[in-house]
Amino acid sequence: MKTIVYTSEYVNTSDNSDLDNIIQEASNRNKTSNITGVLLFHNNNFLQVLEGKDEDVDFIFNKIKNDTRHKNIDLFITEEIEKRAFPNWEMRLFDLNDSSKFSPELLRRISNIYLHNFQFNAQDYIFLLESMLNDIQALQDFEG
Repeated sequence: MKTIVYTSEYVNTSDNSDLDNIIQEASNRNKTSNITGVLLFHNNNFLQVLEGKDEDVDFIFNKIKNDTRHKNIDLFITEEIEKRAFPNWEMRLFDLNDSSKFSPELLRRISNIYLHNFQFNAQDYIFLLESMLNDIQALQDFEG
């Protein structure tokens, strides 16, 4: 099993409903292929984590590379994993344009990553994942 992390630039081919279509298509395709992960969206840029069986992750990533709604695709992490970080999420979208859902510290770290052209190191990657999960849990506790 492996995880990949890539970035891409969103090419809006029509209107904002196209982004909704990407999310729905990805969720359905990932569920069928037993792929889990998370998708960050900010200022027309995606950062996505995909995890699953090697051949399933490769299949999905090839679909993404051939999707005209993505350009400037940069695969920057490919690692073998023993367990999933997002076992229950076929597709979870975090729209970072809506900053009200995230802690200031997380947004500051994400800004720094963007300023450095998505140059993640392992520590940034782990911090980002843990922070998102903590923010989600805090939001669910608050709303629940």
